[in-house]
Amino acid sequence: MEDDMQTPGPGCRGLLPLFLFGLLLLFPAGCSSDPFLHKKGRNCLKLEPGRREGRINGTLVYLTTPAGAGGEVTGTDRKTVIEPLLSMTPRLKRPLRTIVIDPGHGGRETGAPGTLHQEKELNLALARKLRAELEKRGCRVIMTRDDDRFLPLNARGDLPGERDADLFLSIHHNSARDKTVSGAEIYLLTPDGVPSTNDPADSRPPAVPQAARSLWNDMILAREIQSRLIEKSGLPDRGIRFARFRVLVRSACPALLVEAGFISNPEEEKKLADPAAQQRTAEAIADGVDAFRNRAKIGG
Repeated sequence: MEDDMQTPGPGCRGLLPLFLFGLLLLFPAGCSSDPFLHKKGRNCLKLEPGRREGRINGTLVYLTTPAGAGGEVTGTDRKTVIEPLLSMTPRLKRPLRTIVIDPGHGGRETGAPGTLHQEKELNLALARKLRAELEKRGCRVIMTRDDDRFLPLNARGDLPGERDADLFLSIHHNSARDKTVSGAEIYLLTPDGVPSTNDPADSRPPAVPQAARSLWNDMILAREIQSRLIEKSGLPDRGIRFARFRVLVRSACPALLVEAGFISNPEEEKKLADPAAQQRTAEAIADGVDAFRNRAKIGG
């Protein structure tokens, strides 16, 4: 199927109707703003015309381009979002064993400020707990930093390739001017030629050449982690998003950046700094990695 395939009708240029790849339309729109509900097997996908937000089996995910008036999607969203989430079968060349964990910021780069804590502190505390959980599951874990030190972004993003890692997880905590904003979200690399989720005006290619890899596995892993993170943390689901963070651009293996909550929200900051809550978050991320690994088709 060609990515530039066009469908009939106004406003559909460059968009693909979902029935072309096996989705059944269950709930046709009664007007132009009604949601479209699609189903394939046990999977259910909800899209709204003119919006990028969608839900796959209840998990919030963002398209790179708003859905069409009839629930159509672009070829990029078909390959990067829809098909991986309907398949949920990772394609790995070898078993997943080595994971690089990147506690964001450090040293002179403090990250987002909270009322009582700096982001770099919470990132490292969560990363250490995550390392312990992954090691319990038989993974070999490499940390980009294990103390309070500055590390350039290029060095962080290049480490997975240098150490022949199978997975890269960058751990962060979020910030917003509105101190009531709450929730967890996960980012994977924005495909070339389309805008990032939080910057719809920017569709430029990244300054650093994008890693020559499919985002199929990244999307599946993101859903496995995000669904468990929301369930265990009780935080609002802010969804799976796209960004051109340099660590994601440079990574040679599947790579995600996890925003575990908002340090700028005083009430949420208290939860994020609680060791018991950190442990639940670490377990949720590790459980997601486990589920991803167990679903994988090796050699695919």
